[in-house]
Amino acid sequence: MADSPRPFTPFNRQSNETTAKSSIPAINFEGLSSIESTAIARQAKHYEIKSSNKKIEIHDIDWLCSNPTSARESIIDRTNQVQSTHSIGMPKTSTDDYLFQRQQPTTTIENTCNTMQSTSISLPTTFTAAPVTYNKTTYPSENAGRPLTAKSRLPTQSYKIPRDKQYTKFFQHDRFCESLQLALIEQFSVQVQIMNARDNYSDANVAYTVVLSGSQVQVTLAYDALEMLLTMSLQKKTLDKNIGFWVCKPEAAHIIQQYANQMNIICLCDSSKDIGLTIYYFTATMTSLKDLCTTEADINDIIHRKCASGTITVSEGVDVTVMNEYFQKLQTFYLQTSNKDSIMMIRQNNCMLLFGLAHLVESIIAEHEKLKPKLVITQIELNLQDYQIEYLLGMFQNELQQLEEQNASLQIFNGIKNRFIAGPSKTIDAVKEKLNQMVTIIQRKQFIIDDIRFSSLAVVEEKHLVEIGLAHKCLSKTEFESTEKIYSAPIPSFDRSANGFTPSAMSIDIRTGDLAEQSVDTVVVCSTSQYLLNDILDKAGTSIKNQVIEALQNGQITYNGYETSGGQLFCQRLLFVPWTTQKLDDRNLRQSIHIFFTTAIIHALNTQQTSIAFPALGCGELKYDPKLIAEVILDETQRYANFNLKILIVLLPNKHEAYEAFCVKLAELRQRKTAINPTRFRYPYKITKVILIGSEENMKSCRKAVQDHVHKCVQTEECDEFPLHTWDQATIDIFYKYCFEQHVIPEVNSTNEKLQLAGPKDKVMDTKTEFYRMKSRKAEEARIASYARIAIW
Repeated sequence: MADSPRPFTPFNRQSNETTAKSSIPAINFEGLSSIESTAIARQAKHYEIKSSNKKIEIHDIDWLCSNPTSARESIIDRTNQVQSTHSIGMPKTSTDDYLFQRQQPTTTIENTCNTMQSTSISLPTTFTAAPVTYNKTTYPSENAGRPLTAKSRLPTQSYKIPRDKQYTKFFQHDRFCESLQLALIEQFSVQVQIMNARDNYSDANVAYTVVLSGSQVQVTLAYDALEMLLTMSLQKKTLDKNIGFWVCKPEAAHIIQQYANQMNIICLCDSSKDIGLTIYYFTATMTSLKDLCTTEADINDIIHRKCASGTITVSEGVDVTVMNEYFQKLQTFYLQTSNKDSIMMIRQNNCMLLFGLAHLVESIIAEHEKLKPKLVITQIELNLQDYQIEYLLGMFQNELQQLEEQNASLQIFNGIKNRFIAGPSKTIDAVKEKLNQMVTIIQRKQFIIDDIRFSSLAVVEEKHLVEIGLAHKCLSKTEFESTEKIYSAPIPSFDRSANGFTPSAMSIDIRTGDLAEQSVDTVVVCSTSQYLLNDILDKAGTSIKNQVIEALQNGQITYNGYETSGGQLFCQRLLFVPWTTQKLDDRNLRQSIHIFFTTAIIHALNTQQTSIAFPALGCGELKYDPKLIAEVILDETQRYANFNLKILIVLLPNKHEAYEAFCVKLAELRQRKTAINPTRFRYPYKITKVILIGSEENMKSCRKAVQDHVHKCVQTEECDEFPLHTWDQATIDIFYKYCFEQHVIPEVNSTNEKLQLAGPKDKVMDTKTEFYRMKSRKAEEARIASYARIAIW
């Protein structure tokens, strides 16, 4: 026991002979006093924790003492020690651990610390160990990588690497970790262990832990150097994504990283499509760990001198197959002459983008210059007319598609449109000859479909006309020109006379008296004439008066009119319409009277009224010229007199001058004869122009097929005699309007008065049915009227 070597701790020292054999450096005793104090404090802390919690983790047993107050009286005597060497760093000693053998019975240490003797060689130590049974429970901790046995006697410090720091990425690379361990061992003679996140259970934010073991001074120096390296020396160089295509490529970052590794330059390259290329490195401003540092000049030298980028472009006219083979040759060349991780090649359409070591990029570009003469492109102009180009693109699509698939680089469709083709000489000569053969006998002609019956079908049948052309190997196009034709409706026989037509003013009458006493369907009241309004409301009764007053207050009486029942008056309905005008403005006067009478008459017609009475506007307090008022009112009312509506103009009894003016004007209108002026209908239609492109023989057969199709779509149908002797003008106009809406042209034969209908076949038959329906209805009405006359007689 006395001859076995003791473990190396700050409290003992082996003999010079043992020290020489183990090559452990001598310990500096100047700090032993403070170290002993620290040991006592740590021992007290361990016992305090142990007393409060039986499950305890002991990280460092170098300073354990059962009685802190008697630490100088005894020191633990360790036995069965054999010297060994740690895997990385300083030598270590090995012994049987009677204190903390896991899952085995252990001993309880009874320490009696004797007075420490200060000598230049060793420190007297006495250990007293009493065997007991103790089960130690071990918990993960920041020192979990270091053995928790009596053989670990060196001071230990752990440097934690957080997950959210930029320098954390360096520890993901084995090369950096190895370089860091070697640098710390060589410069500070410490043991180094780097643990990853799986061993760091104490803190989820810790990614790695660097455990430093050795003499306290050297561990502290190594810890400070590591902290300064990571926190103060880290630099970042960013290359914007706009510098070049390669900046955002991970392959480019890998190439730069590989070259830096080969040159023993510690850096970390990262690329992002949003940011660009970022290079992290440690600046060479430290006095220690210089092997891990570099300068910005070294980084710039790699990026701008050792690496380079380039672009190889091939003309778009080159055949795709030829272009693919060409780029394949360049890729084979670079694989044979260099490492595939030393250069990046990206294909984009007719371009090849390069990035890598400068000499490799230059060699590939030089190879391109050698192969480029084999890609000579020739451009040939196509002497084609516009209609020939249309014919090729319209009639030979399948043939041109097949030709383009055989010669993809020629882009035949675009070449025909642009009238030139570019490509290898032999290829384009053969293609040009084939195109000329397709259009040699092609001509262009046109003809017009002037059948007005087909005009309404021209647009609808356009697609069918094109299909007819294709069936006859012709390219068919249609053009339309809009025009119109005027047709006159026939005049009924019983309305014809040598002098013309009976004037419509015969349905207008002038009366004097009280407007409220008129026995008509509707009495029109000017709601803005207070005298007239009050007189009508007083005579109509309380109910009507209250209703109208409320409507006035609510703004319901507008220029569209407001209708009520006749109340206590003789009329059936009352229509209230406002009227305002500028007295000195004749134009405004005519316009306002037009609005007033039109509103009332249209309302009467829509409600099937047969008689209506108006006040003589402007003949009261406004004192307009009676002749002007009579002219304006009678000119306006006679426009509606033909609608089977009796119109009365009522004047006040004392307005003799106004009554005389109205009578003179009405007599003039009744004596005026109107010339025969039949109703005219405008019929818009389209003239169809058909353009054919093809051979002479094909166009001839195509034209005949188009004409036959037109004749099949239209029809002219002759009907019975047109009832000119029984239909009035209004009925004739209604039928003619229906015909033109159906795109059917009606025509009465002047010889036999038979009706002819011409237009689209289905529309002609519908119109014929409508004609006989109207004829039958009118005949029935005439029969009923004749019976009524006999009954009256």
